Amino acid sequence: MKIICLLPRRADLTRAQFKQYYEENHAPLIEKLLPFYTEYRRNFLADEQDYETGHLENKAEDAPPFDVITELTFSTRENYEKMVAALSDPAIGDVIAADEANLFDRDNMQVYLVEEVASAAR
Repeated sequence: MKIICLLPRRADLTRAQFKQYYEENHAPLIEKLLPFYTEYRRNFLADEQDYETGHLENKAEDAPPFDVITELTFSTRENYEKMVAALSDPAIGDVIAADEANLFDRDNMQVYLVEEVASAAR
């Protein structure tokens, strides 16, 4: 089981400030309070978005609506449900929400359950 989170930073934070706070404060808080995952990855957008290929017109003109793609992978549905229950507990959920307010635009956060399919490793 996996969830993908598309998370925008607060408008008053630079990308560098956002990444530093996430890595030094928020990620350790999640690791401590929500230890139910098997993998916790943060994929920060690069400052320069210059990816262009000849086969696709994909140059983004506008800023993306998120700054990091966070992935949480769970070994079982039960572990995922433990995380959901923990977030519903005010002793945990309120602490995490308060910290999220330090770095995220909480009104525009998006979370999705996904089914991951991987090609063979090379």
